[in-house]
Amino acid sequence: MIRDRKPKETNMGSNGTFSIRYVVNGVTRACDWQWPRSETALWSISEREGVAWDPIGKLDEKGREVLLDKFGLTAAAEELPLDVIGAMSPAALEKRRRRLETERGLPRIEVMSDTMGSHFSASLAA
Repeated sequence: MIRDRKPKETNMGSNGTFSIRYVVNGVTRACDWQWPRSETALWSISEREGVAWDPIGKLDEKGREVLLDKFGLTAAAEELPLDVIGAMSPAALEKRRRRLETERGLPRIEVMSDTMGSHFSASLAA
């Protein structure tokens, strides 16, 4: 018997990593937000090497596009340049999406982390 499996939502409390995976030229990467962090928290990029994930740097333009798409914010792309979106937590990006849903009558989407073994809502990642 084959069953559709929904990722298990995990309550991460006040710390964890919210990741969004994507592929560039056959290489798996992720936009990562880790907390708790200082007031200078930023998205970063990691790359998969075998079973490990190695940090490779700050959010870049491709990562920005991934965030805009995942959070359904392409309609607000002009308002979210790299330096702005790079400092917005998943919870803040979800809040911006909710505003668009209200203002423009867009359908509600629920953004979940792609973090292996720990799928949780963006609202939990402050």
